[in-house]
Amino acid sequence: MNAPERWEAFVLPDGMKKATFEPDTLTPNTILITLNREDHTLGNLICGALQRDSLVEFAGYKVPHPLQHHVLIRVQTKRGYDPLDVTQQAIERLIKELSSVEDQVREQVKRFPLHGPVNKSY
Repeated sequence: MNAPERWEAFVLPDGMKKATFEPDTLTPNTILITLNREDHTLGNLICGALQRDSLVEFAGYKVPHPLQHHVLIRVQTKRGYDPLDVTQQAIERLIKELSSVEDQVREQVKRFPLHGPVNKSY
């Protein structure tokens, strides 16, 4: 079978950077981000956060091939705004949103007993 080992999709080899950033020389205010050892889950989350930002003109991602474990994200901002700064701010907002969801889930889990029969009358 030609498929790579399953662990290769997650383990970052020594010397490989998790993320790389490079400007797009053809389009102003645009960067290309490569996230190594990631998939659609993180690409979609980050692009969704970027697309909710009014300073972002375009945000999209792709996974070039199912057997290549990296995500390419393209971010273009409005004139005068640094796409790397806008991306960092969007990721920080996303972290806060996910922390809020985590807190809400933890609160709901506390409502259920740890032992004994589960009460089905929610």
